[in-house]
Amino acid sequence: GSNDVEMTDIAECVSLDTEVWKKESNGYLALPIKEIREGDILKGYQKDVIVKKVFPTKIKKSIRITTKSGKTIICSMDHKIPTQKGVVSFKQGLCVGDKVNVL
Repeated sequence: GSNDVEMTDIAECVSLDTEVWKKESNGYLALPIKEIREGDILKGYQKDVIVKKVFPTKIKKSIRITTKSGKTIICSMDHKIPTQKGVVSFKQGLCVGDKVNVL
């Protein structure tokens, strides 16, 4: 749907040290995004996703989002985040007080 976050957004928009959940035979293993390889299966927001392509890194201005529970993510200002008002980026109006969906 139009609110899905595509892997191309993620490839360019989060810190390379951001941890994702890779599917293993006995569950999921947390690893930094810089260690993702083509063919890996990752835990997605709504379902598992297969990594089809790993893109070269790009440098972008970034922001740090910290949730009330203390979780943080460093991402670009145009990275889309699932919230109570839909999937939005900082440039599209993500602001302090929004409720974000986290794993």
